[in-house]
Amino acid sequence: MLTKMRMIVSLAMVFAALAMGSAASADVLVQANFDGVSTGQYITGQTVDGLTVSGDSTSLFMDVVDLGSGNHAVKFTDNAASGLLGLTKSLTGISTTGTGNNHISGGFDFVVLSGAHTSSQMNFSIGQSGSAPASTSTQQANLRLRANGQVYYINSAGSAVSLSTNLTLNRAYHVDVTVELSSDTQDTWSFTITDLTTHTVFASESNINTKWQNGTPDRIFFDGNYGLSATSANPFIQMDNINFSVVPEPATMGLLAVGGVLSLLRRRHA
Repeated sequence: MLTKMRMIVSLAMVFAALAMGSAASADVLVQANFDGVSTGQYITGQTVDGLTVSGDSTSLFMDVVDLGSGNHAVKFTDNAASGLLGLTKSLTGISTTGTGNNHISGGFDFVVLSGAHTSSQMNFSIGQSGSAPASTSTQQANLRLRANGQVYYINSAGSAVSLSTNLTLNRAYHVDVTVELSSDTQDTWSFTITDLTTHTVFASESNINTKWQNGTPDRIFFDGNYGLSATSANPFIQMDNINFSVVPEPATMGLLAVGGVLSLLRRRHA
């Protein structure tokens, strides 16, 4: 009996891993490393590695730069001009019920650059708002990276919560974001920022209630001058290796796998 139970658990874990791996590979939302994109300045309406440059100002800069050996990244500069400019991508195939593709996960690398005005800010969000950054009332996730190293996230009240420790300027970090959309009443999101120099966790917040309690996100945003006045002609943030996918909720996948194994065993002994 014990051997049989061990076999059930082992098979369930294998089935769950295979099922999740298959789902993740089939439902990529965003995948961009910019290495195949020509260096230079891009303006509103142009496409950069599958993301659209979007905004309301021709004075704001978004550049693709070569970091060496063909490794490209994007840099934002507000160029002492007000307005909005960023990268955006429409999202499809997302479920906000207890079944289907209801678990968004992914992340990106970034460096907050010195030399810009301290109030320059990049706003990352997942939400719904056409081609402009979503207001906090229609967002499942919102993370703000300021040029002075401060990090903010938006809570369920729509308020900006500041982390107690600032990022180190000119240092590479990676942020992982997950959004759980399976609830019928209140969705949640989480993020973890990892220092890529020390390979340690800089900050992590889990199960943040979303401001938009149970909406369907249709767009991801990386906005380079969100809600701030004109500040500096120097680039203030660099981004690379953007990857986001949507899959069924991990817990659901595991239960489905266990159910499948139990069903097979029943049939075998029937």
